[in-house]
Amino acid sequence: MRLVSSRLLLPCKRAGFAYQGPCRTLWSGYGNRLSPNKLLLSIQLSRFHSNAPKTKKQDPEQSTTKTTTKSKKSSVVPEGLGSLAPEKQSEWGIVKNMMQYVWPKNQRGIKIRVVSALVLLLGAKVFNVQVPFYFKSIVDTMDKAVVGQLGPVWSTAGAVVLGYGLARVFSTVFQEIRNSVFATVSQNAIRNVSRNIFDHLLRLDMNFHLKKQTGQVTRAMDRGTKGISFVLSSMVLHIIPITLEIGMVCSILTYKYGAPFALLTALTMGTYSVFTIKTTSWRTRFRRQANQADNEAATVAIDSLINVEAVKAFNNEGFESQRFNKHLSAYEKASIRVASSLAFLNSGQNIIFSTALTAMISSSSCPFSAELPRGSVYREMRPVRSTDMENLFSAHACKRRHPRGAGGAAVEAARRRDSLRKRELQLPQVAAHLARLHLYHPSRLEDGGRILIDGQEVKRMRLSTLRRAIGIVPQDTPLFNDTIGANIGYGRPSATQEEVIDAARRARIDHIIQRFPDGYETMVGERGLMLSGGEKQRIAISRLLLKNPEICFFDEATSALDTTTERDLLNNINWLLQESRKTSIFIAHRLRTILDCDLIFVMKDGRVAEQGTHAELLARGGIYREMWEAQADQDGEQGKRQATA
Repeated sequence: MRLVSSRLLLPCKRAGFAYQGPCRTLWSGYGNRLSPNKLLLSIQLSRFHSNAPKTKKQDPEQSTTKTTTKSKKSSVVPEGLGSLAPEKQSEWGIVKNMMQYVWPKNQRGIKIRVVSALVLLLGAKVFNVQVPFYFKSIVDTMDKAVVGQLGPVWSTAGAVVLGYGLARVFSTVFQEIRNSVFATVSQNAIRNVSRNIFDHLLRLDMNFHLKKQTGQVTRAMDRGTKGISFVLSSMVLHIIPITLEIGMVCSILTYKYGAPFALLTALTMGTYSVFTIKTTSWRTRFRRQANQADNEAATVAIDSLINVEAVKAFNNEGFESQRFNKHLSAYEKASIRVASSLAFLNSGQNIIFSTALTAMISSSSCPFSAELPRGSVYREMRPVRSTDMENLFSAHACKRRHPRGAGGAAVEAARRRDSLRKRELQLPQVAAHLARLHLYHPSRLEDGGRILIDGQEVKRMRLSTLRRAIGIVPQDTPLFNDTIGANIGYGRPSATQEEVIDAARRARIDHIIQRFPDGYETMVGERGLMLSGGEKQRIAISRLLLKNPEICFFDEATSALDTTTERDLLNNINWLLQESRKTSIFIAHRLRTILDCDLIFVMKDGRVAEQGTHAELLARGGIYREMWEAQADQDGEQGKRQATA
């Protein structure tokens, strides 16, 4: 296939493609087949920006928040879901709300497991407290044996050693059984919390979903459910056991050694608790900063991957990487602060315990430990984190389907197929290949042949060069969950605000944007749900005008516009194209779009049925004239009189 530059791609030349019947060979700019006579339909569920003046109104989300606050059933909301939480809750408030999932109503089995876990916890701590005393007895007994008092000492030592071993065994067994029993409670709570949050998200009004970014919400939900698991395990496996153990130890120390030892222990734990709570509250802001940066990085990643067609169409891979790296850098700095503050916390805790142990040096037992076993940390870390890293590096190892050769060259097609009756230009594939090549740049065409732009074969052009030279206005406009100004500016990220406004003005959308309360700072919502189909198409045209490419590609670019807006916009586009002398290609079912094209190709059943200018095709009285008259009947008698003339 050969695209002749002297025929089609001269400066200020415009080609149009009109279709009758199924168009099986034409592809849209993003790889999807176009259905016959398919127009872009946009269902606008709600509009929150009207033509009213910029006055402060009550946010619908606030009323929803008040209703949610008054609800009897409170929900646990992971940090980062924004307005999902009626108000900022304290740590104890979150724990209080979460207890309804640990002790749920009408779930007797869960309650039995909770009670069983507490009984096992009590038994484990009773045996665990006995361990240091058995150990003390062993040391004392062996000391007597060393100084020569053998007699029944060895039998006594054997009994004490046996008791020591049994105490450790029963303590460990009870702890593991408790973990197994409570796992059902923990997972049931996580499931119920996640279900309630998801149900709550679905029931929120559209205003919330249009303002929130999906990447942030999903990342916050994921992190929140993990936080629930950590809080539950900390409560049952650490906070409650340590509190119970401290009480038992203080009682034993009071009985064995007197009140001073118990007082010293209580003072140590009080100091430890106050220091930990204060330091943790101080560290919370660093964790929030890390979470916020993590949310923003996730939003950029998800938004970029969802709109990868727009990223490639405007050659903005580097721009997206810089945005992603900016948020990763913020997350890195916040994480370093989190790690540094954790080191301070651990050091302070160690100093408190070391001071207390020095004061209690006369006691040979230490009934509790402030550190988790290293083996348990490794068991938790290895199976989960190694799997995450395996998936990460597996994705990174994926190869490009069409790697670029040395110097940007690609393999030349080995054959040439002339399927259009010895025509030099194979038009059924021109639109498809121009659109797909500037996005994907395959190493060879699926049907053989070549495509030339100004005498250069596209397969020998660098991908970035090809993308810079071509601009597309697609039928379905991909929009980022960002402001209107940012979406228009995506056509050229280095553009100034004045240039963005000028592009919007030339695309006949500036007056609409100015009516919004936030103007160009208005968020368009996920996939542009805040905007109508016509507004999204005009934003796409604004992007193209801002990018200012050498070749303009319009794929049903005005299908969602009304007749008046379409006529005004086309007049403006035609004037701009003629003034800048740019090559332009239009694909359309509505023939008004290609009325002023220098050359029109009429496609039928995958072949060129007719070609010529608008006047020539009307005078010929063929398929094009039939299509024009049919559409003129729909548009009114004025169009029909123009066709007759």
